Amino acid sequence: MKKMILLVLALALVFSVSSFAEKKMVEVDDGTTAGAGPTADNIVSINALSYLIGFFNVSYERKIMDYTSIRVRAMDWALISTISSGAGNFFGFGGDVFIYPMGKACTGWFVGPRYDAFFLTIKTSTEDGNWMIMMLGASAGYRWVWQGGFEMGIGFGAWANISSTWKSSSGGISTGATLLVLKGISPTVDYEIGWAF
Repeated sequence: MKKMILLVLALALVFSVSSFAEKKMVEVDDGTTAGAGPTADNIVSINALSYLIGFFNVSYERKIMDYTSIRVRAMDWALISTISSGAGNFFGFGGDVFIYPMGKACTGWFVGPRYDAFFLTIKTSTEDGNWMIMMLGASAGYRWVWQGGFEMGIGFGAWANISSTWKSSSGGISTGATLLVLKGISPTVDYEIGWAF
């Protein structure tokens, strides 16, 4: 499942980049409008804060209208295998819709909904099973794009667990089971850095 998600994201990125290759990497506003500066239609980035705890991630954002973009994300928590001596795997994917009130998608202030799905696989001497967790929330923040393509964004938000299902290899299925840290409403913080083109 994890390999399929990463393959789909990689293919989407390759086709998006190749189809827009004839465009300039960074378009520069002519300075006649408010907030003049570099703009972009695509952003590839990482959430640098997640890397501090070994949560490897990559995201791709694409402008779909002057004031709207969509972003897809893939994540893998490599530390869980180290901590549990190879007894588990924790990965996921997510998506965002960003609305830019200033009318310059991929640059400036943004707000919008987010969705995340996480998959936890546990293999021990006493239990094998899979846990699927779905989160729904919203975020808001600001994104900068500099001449040359360097991009940085800061976002804050909140999400809540909307579904949680545990499926055991013994055939048992339990719905509603939730990790303690994912109960109720939890905050989200993004500090992303990447490349805009």
